[in-house]
Amino acid sequence: MEDTPAAPPEEDEYDEESTAAGSAGESLVVSGSDKFFVPMRLACESKLPRIMEVALACIQKLIAYGYVHGKVVQVGKVKRTMIDVVMETICSCRDQEDELVQLQIVKGVLTAVTTKASSVHETTLLLAVKTCFYIYLVSRTPVIQTTANATLTQMLNAVFQRLEFGSTANPSALSVIQRDVFLVFRSLCKLSMKPLPEPLPADDSIELRSKLLLLQLLYTIIQNSGAKFRSGEKFVWAVRQYLCVSLLKNGVSPIGSIHELSLDLFVLVVRFFKDHLKSEVGVFFSNILMGLLESPNSSGSQKLITVTCLGTLVREPQLPVDLFLNYDCDLEAKNILANVCDGLSRLVISLQQLTETSEQDAQLKGLALETLVAITDSMVAWEREARDAAARDPRGSSAAAVAAAVAGSAAASSATVTASSAAGGDAELSESAAGGAGEASVATADGESSAIVVAPDAPQNMDFEAVFHRKAELLEGVVKFNMKPKKGVAYLCEVCGLEKTPTAISHFLLSTSGLDKRSVGEYLGEGDDFNKEVLYKYVDMLDFAGLTFDQARLATSR
Repeated sequence: MEDTPAAPPEEDEYDEESTAAGSAGESLVVSGSDKFFVPMRLACESKLPRIMEVALACIQKLIAYGYVHGKVVQVGKVKRTMIDVVMETICSCRDQEDELVQLQIVKGVLTAVTTKASSVHETTLLLAVKTCFYIYLVSRTPVIQTTANATLTQMLNAVFQRLEFGSTANPSALSVIQRDVFLVFRSLCKLSMKPLPEPLPADDSIELRSKLLLLQLLYTIIQNSGAKFRSGEKFVWAVRQYLCVSLLKNGVSPIGSIHELSLDLFVLVVRFFKDHLKSEVGVFFSNILMGLLESPNSSGSQKLITVTCLGTLVREPQLPVDLFLNYDCDLEAKNILANVCDGLSRLVISLQQLTETSEQDAQLKGLALETLVAITDSMVAWEREARDAAARDPRGSSAAAVAAAVAGSAAASSATVTASSAAGGDAELSESAAGGAGEASVATADGESSAIVVAPDAPQNMDFEAVFHRKAELLEGVVKFNMKPKKGVAYLCEVCGLEKTPTAISHFLLSTSGLDKRSVGEYLGEGDDFNKEVLYKYVDMLDFAGLTFDQARLATSR
């Protein structure tokens, strides 16, 4: 017969005070219904597994039936909430190796965190999460490991669901929930950044299992997150400051399971947070994904996982267009869509062995070709959806025209890059990945909006293809300048519209990324009067106010 929760008794029914001495010498003074907890605490401190198991089961019942309140009690000279004392008692038993004790700990922690009237917050909540995490790592029984893993997932889901579905009528309660979510998310991200020891640990080592579990939990959090988490300012900041750093560290891991899980997590971050993480997404594409594809030191499995990740990303019709507009059409950002098409094309047409085996080589080239086809299919599907939306709503015809132009420009650019790769490729430049101009929005067929980088004063029907080609001309000018500074400046003035004045050229030399500092020095060191005037203007534009000597030296070397 199942136990039925009884109504908690009134406090005045138990007016006697009970005192228990803790293992640290601190006495616990309680009254009312809380006195039932005193013998349970003493039993947990006995360190006898059979007694601890029964005591933990009783504590779990007290929590489930609502006998543990959030009122303040006296612990030694410090006042604590009752639920904090109870949770510390449960978690203090985690060093016991007895399986039944570990199961009761997990059960009690889960009940305390997931109950509707839960008062487990902040440091106590982190203690509960760390306790289940610890039991998962140290337990040698698959049943205990599975139970602890499932308990962690349930607890995190409960905490994050309170954020999404909690009432906003009470600002103080909402603030507590937001802080709980932030602390848990930050803690998991920081733990996932911890590097693995050298040499690389075995598959069943605690370090590797810990890393995989942390990434799995973060994946579950991002996958199940709601609108409040994805749009909340403090949570977006946490994703930028902690999760993105974790992905950058784990995204190049030589261990396949960590590498694959990190890229799967990156796919979710791009899907849900790309509107807030332009610089971070650009850095990850350039330094991690493209770096692994082009590096001769990356393994065949790393290349396969990377191409699979790219294939997953570009199968979303909106993403290739977003990449083209936000990066390829931004004069201050690295090309992403063009570089992705270029890198995949190089893999397809390469005559060299790229992986350890010929079978893996053929699989890699097949995946790369499928990803190139998926890019084209996605842009065609996106344009078709925009045209269908314009047919249903004539008032959106201007947005549809922009959409068609964008899709056509992106398709033309990717086709051009593929052709150039087959002919031998083009020069690669080192640029800044920082975002540049202002943003506008173009409505997609499903009513969502995507951030599009345009000039602040640009017209609504901006010619993105012209912007893309202008950027290509500018990059060509940078290449020419790095090879022959005078010829590069002449090309920039003739083709790119750079004014042939000392002020304009000095500003270009000072602010344009990708310029070789040796070429800049060579141009400024020319003996011509015009070059000297550029040098004087260049020096006048340098601002070292408030900088130390080393800071000023570093500023000029960037």
